[in-house]
Amino acid sequence: MSQHLPLVEQFLTYLTDERHFSPYTSRCYGLDLRQFIEFMTGEFGLDENPATEQAALDAGPESADEFMNTATGRLMASDPETIRAFLVRMSEQNYSAATMARKIATLRSFHKWAERRGLVRSNPMVLIRTPKQAKRLPKAISVDEIERLLSAPDPNDLLVPAIGRFSRRSTRRASVSARSSASTVAISTRPARRSSFGARDAASVWFRSDRTPSPPCDTTSPCSTRTSPAPERWRRRTPRCS
Repeated sequence: MSQHLPLVEQFLTYLTDERHFSPYTSRCYGLDLRQFIEFMTGEFGLDENPATEQAALDAGPESADEFMNTATGRLMASDPETIRAFLVRMSEQNYSAATMARKIATLRSFHKWAERRGLVRSNPMVLIRTPKQAKRLPKAISVDEIERLLSAPDPNDLLVPAIGRFSRRSTRRASVSARSSASTVAISTRPARRSSFGARDAASVWFRSDRTPSPPCDTTSPCSTRTSPAPERWRRRTPRCS
């Protein structure tokens, strides 16, 4: 019946639109509220007329006493005793502590929202405590699993040969790479020079695929050629080839 209650529909719309709850979570909240309303329906013999439910919602919590035969009127005037009776019924049906904690959280969120909107007289959930949940112990390993673990082959018997094969292959690849790199390196005989930042290059090494030596430097001009005349402080720091 609660799926036709305008009050519950407004709460579920609030969860999806403002709280951005997933459809699955909103559906779970709706199921918990429907279970609570079904409990009140069987406990108090409530009316199931949708028009009366809408009239009770329009009247507001001030007129809830006039609609105590409706689920909406009972929700707006719910008290801690009714909620405790509902929880006792859940415990009699062997619900777990986690399930009961979820139902309490649903009722707490609903009454908090309804109190903010002025749809209930007071929030009865402030007097309801969430039951403590039992801590789960870690699952221990069984005797059969221990025996299979002990009878398994030693991992070192398989790991050591694999490491040896990997090491030999890595050594061969490193030697091949070193020979190929040595054939493509050509060390320039160009003298060391000072850069514009003042750092001195100790040696210049280029990787050349053709191993062609660098062209000789022109002895009549500075090694660093420029398209425009360099400032005097640069020309003094630029060495000439000897």
